[in-house]
Amino acid sequence: MPWRSYQNTYWIDGVSITPDRHPECLETEQFDCYACDYFDLTVCRLKRDPDLRQELKTLLDIAAENENRQKQRQTELIIAVSNQLKSHGRPLHYTVLAKIVQERNPELDVTEKGILVFMGHHPDLFASLGDGVFKLRQ
Repeated sequence: MPWRSYQNTYWIDGVSITPDRHPECLETEQFDCYACDYFDLTVCRLKRDPDLRQELKTLLDIAAENENRQKQRQTELIIAVSNQLKSHGRPLHYTVLAKIVQERNPELDVTEKGILVFMGHHPDLFASLGDGVFKLRQ
């Protein structure tokens, strides 16, 4: 196998390629192989194999698109949870919050556990008061 993958990291000849760090030839058709910091021009697999280069470009594009979708969903969830805590004007238990968000934002497809984990990962936005009760940080 000429390359292997671990999540969104691809390894070619021991060189790590990610959506954030990759050779210029994976972004544009106008690139200078002599200026590449990733591979030696004489043995560059991406230069020798245009199909591999195209496949890697596609995989990186998909990873970037997925990341954008995930960030968008996270933003929507922050807004939905924050709005409910603001509108109620008091701390709420995560199960109550999950039910409200489910009813008012079914497209977010949230679960009780998902809301709990989400709020736990955003302590800068949501303060835990213990026993599963959260308030919005000001």
